[in-house]
Amino acid sequence: MIEHGQPYFAAVPEYGPRLEKAWVAGQREWLTLSGDSKLTTAEKSGHHIYADRPDIAVRAIERVPSQAARAASCG
Repeated sequence: MIEHGQPYFAAVPEYGPRLEKAWVAGQREWLTLSGDSKLTTAEKSGHHIYADRPDIAVRAIERVPSQAARAASCG
């Protein structure tokens, strides 16, 4: 899982900070679904991580086959 490094919702001062906090809490909740989860922060990235930090997105995608193979061998 990858999270943005720059506050995405800060552009909406009325509720942006609370929404940002809820977004982060939600991502932490997703992490609990698997003991093999990892959270990476894409520093200097907004919501569109694939465009702002394609290097991080590609690394995350490249990890998927090995993680799937490892999970398949355990089952």
